[in-house]
Amino acid sequence: MEFELPVPQPPEKESENAEAVRTIEDHPHLFKITTPIKVDVLQDCLATHPNPEFVDSVITALKEGFWPWADMHHDTEFPTTWDNSRMSPWSSMERDFIAKYRDEEIAAGRFSKPFGSELLPGMYSTPVHAVPKPHSDDFRMVSNMSAGPYAPNRMILHSDIAGSRLDGLHTLFSAILRFRRKSHENAHKVLVVFKSDVSKAYRLCPMHPLWQLKQVVTTGYLTSEQKAAGEVEVLVRTVDSNNNFGGRGSGRVWYSVNGLITWVAINVEKIEDLGCYVDDDFGFDEWGKLEYYQPYDAFYPTRQTKLLKLWDRLGVPHSKPKQLFGLQLIVIGFEVDPNAMTATMPKESKSELVLAIRHFASSNRCNLQEFQQITGWSNWAFNVFPLLKPGLCNVYVKMKGKTNPFAGIVLNNAVKDDLTWLADHIENSSGICCFDAVDWDPIIDATVMILCDACLDGMGFWVPRIACGFVCPTPDLPEGDKVIFFFEALCVCAAIHWVADTLSPELRKRVTILMDNTNTVDIFNSLQASPTYNPILKSAVDMMISHGIDLRVLHIPGSENDSSRIGASFNHSTFSTPSRRAGGNWMLIDITPGSQQRPREPWTLEKLYHERCLALGSAIDTATLGPYNSALNSYITFCKIHDFPVKPTVNTMSYFVVFMSAHIKPDSVSSYLSGICNRLENFFPDIREVRNSPMVSRTLKGCKRLKGLAVNRKSPLSRDNICHAVKTLGHSSDYDDCLFLALLVTGFNGLLRLAELSMPDSKKTRNWRKIIRRTSVEWLAEGYAFFLPSADISHDAMHNTLYILLYGSQHLVQYQHAPGS
Repeated sequence: MEFELPVPQPPEKESENAEAVRTIEDHPHLFKITTPIKVDVLQDCLATHPNPEFVDSVITALKEGFWPWADMHHDTEFPTTWDNSRMSPWSSMERDFIAKYRDEEIAAGRFSKPFGSELLPGMYSTPVHAVPKPHSDDFRMVSNMSAGPYAPNRMILHSDIAGSRLDGLHTLFSAILRFRRKSHENAHKVLVVFKSDVSKAYRLCPMHPLWQLKQVVTTGYLTSEQKAAGEVEVLVRTVDSNNNFGGRGSGRVWYSVNGLITWVAINVEKIEDLGCYVDDDFGFDEWGKLEYYQPYDAFYPTRQTKLLKLWDRLGVPHSKPKQLFGLQLIVIGFEVDPNAMTATMPKESKSELVLAIRHFASSNRCNLQEFQQITGWSNWAFNVFPLLKPGLCNVYVKMKGKTNPFAGIVLNNAVKDDLTWLADHIENSSGICCFDAVDWDPIIDATVMILCDACLDGMGFWVPRIACGFVCPTPDLPEGDKVIFFFEALCVCAAIHWVADTLSPELRKRVTILMDNTNTVDIFNSLQASPTYNPILKSAVDMMISHGIDLRVLHIPGSENDSSRIGASFNHSTFSTPSRRAGGNWMLIDITPGSQQRPREPWTLEKLYHERCLALGSAIDTATLGPYNSALNSYITFCKIHDFPVKPTVNTMSYFVVFMSAHIKPDSVSSYLSGICNRLENFFPDIREVRNSPMVSRTLKGCKRLKGLAVNRKSPLSRDNICHAVKTLGHSSDYDDCLFLALLVTGFNGLLRLAELSMPDSKKTRNWRKIIRRTSVEWLAEGYAFFLPSADISHDAMHNTLYILLYGSQHLVQYQHAPGS
């Protein structure tokens, strides 16, 4: 309000409309200035307001009537008198409600008494109808002042009434955070949130008689059933003297008045941290700080009580059922919890919004009014989805310059893609916004800081914490027009992707990026850009949402950002660090011109994918694959019978540990988890982070203590055991005896596992790469040696070659000469 321009009075040309002026002069009883607001009291309270010109204009308008920024002379085709009121009610219920509402408004003095069935010169009449109130069985009467080619709303340009700012949830939670930071005691106090509603808010503002001429309400039209029954239609004409629902300038008229009332509440009555959204004032107070409000015979938070008493002094009407407070409360349509610092979009509201966006995006053509409705609804949702603002970029581009609310606008692919992206994110979200998580200092509290810069030849970023930097040449733009701003934004986006793909969840939690281009800083902080740069924003937001990244982009003077050297030296294969001041060196990469790198042909993406699949398929042995698949089947079955999603979470995996430990050994459950991680890692890359989380690890440890069994190991082999076997079977020529002794002695002296000495019974699990070849056996003076593939033991310089001393060689010789060997 400190910087608002004065509200307008009717243009001089309106006074030159002789017929309209004559109608007002001849029928003064039809045109009244009616408001319950005590204008003189309000004026006294505003004596110290820093914008006296604006204050004077609003006070004058309250006394003489508001003019809603209209100018019918920008289009000379507007007729002097126009009747477009015919609209048959859809039911007798709607017709009765309209008639009842008309009578109530006449009694309240906001409608004139009926003056006949014909319009007087200079009058306009538009349709009226009833619409249901949200979450209520009641109706609200709306004047459709946008209907028809000469609708009064067409006299008002959107640019003239744009710019009004409403307080959202960020205002409320920012105030709570300031309160918490004031003292240690405040940080632990229990808070309540309150909401106070103004009754018939828009209707408190009188309109100028020259505009009242454009607000004639015509009632008495019959429903189709009444017409069929032969009833006679008797029209009733009345003048609406006050601001109504349906006028393009109606919102700003009310905001002008309520803005001043709220200013008095904050600056004169000292009601701290008060927010205002249309006709709802909201704030918070300490739990237990209540004050008695006599008119309602009830206790309310102190701040809320002070607000109600101020409204009483100013003549602002209100009703008891709309004055609410509590530990949790619905504020501007969201479930607000001031102690948990959360705001939640109700599931029903989220579903309705997603359905509306998808329906709009599926259309090929919509009118301007429908565009405005979907953007207004989406902007309301941005209270809890602030990162999704890029979803309206191309929508606003399509609306730009359009004024006819019913003119069709084609939805191109860019608009549909943006809206589909927006709907997908809203649908997949929890609908909860945690406001304390976004309260951090971008310099002090950042978990990682990155410096970015770019030029026309190259771009790069430097991460001081790990003393690491990355550079690359700039890509070619599709249009071939290299714009430095584009590469600066692309560099920030690349840094965000690197953070998401590389850093741990704890390290990527709060990211600060420093950049010397103010345009780039602006688009990432506002999340608003032209269509050329919007895909960059959307890509960055995708990473921020999916990987839990909270981002701040700050401006740094170019003199302190040495990354500008990147492009200047790019053609020489030498790159400067983006910030030498941050601990980096002068040189990031120095490629020697004479490097002996043999030229290699690049592979196709298909070949790279195919070769990677082969490598992944060979990552584990076929013998291990069976148990791993069995473990995966157990996990999927567990999820299915408990109706859990397959996607691993800390809760799901810890529940699986508890469940399986009741049926098998907890030690085996640990092996199961390894198999599950291996088989699902390609689908859920963060599964090992879930497996190694403290909750899962401690759950497994607890199960081992509760359900673990004593270890039952077989006695280890000793030299005496080997000697006994040799003494018993050493003189046998039987093939099995010879083979057994050869395996026993070789395995004992070579520290080999049974699987390295034998083949599995199942042909599927046999791996010929792991078989010891007889052809690799080499006889030595002191014993023998052979090649052991896939060995897990420590090796000397001969890698997988094992040496067995003379002590065991005779049994291998005996086996090789046994019949059938």
